[in-house]
Amino acid sequence: MELESVSASLSIEMLVDCPNDDCGGYLDLLNEKDTSDVDHNEEGNLMSQMFPKTGSHDDFTCESVVCKYCKTEFNVKGLEW
Repeated sequence: MELESVSASLSIEMLVDCPNDDCGGYLDLLNEKDTSDVDHNEEGNLMSQMFPKTGSHDDFTCESVVCKYCKTEFNVKGLEW
């Protein structure tokens, strides 16, 4: 009996907490709905930083993120695995 083969699906999130203490929002940098309709991964910018050819995850940056909940604007520096 031959077993059926299926495809796998990969789902990636880059999660950050809004730095506004009154908000507490949890945002996915790869989801435009979470970042006030801005595509921060345009041309694979964030994903390429996730898997750096040189440097480290400490070099990871994402600028001018706007929280969908409270509209606080902030930058992201560093990536934890």
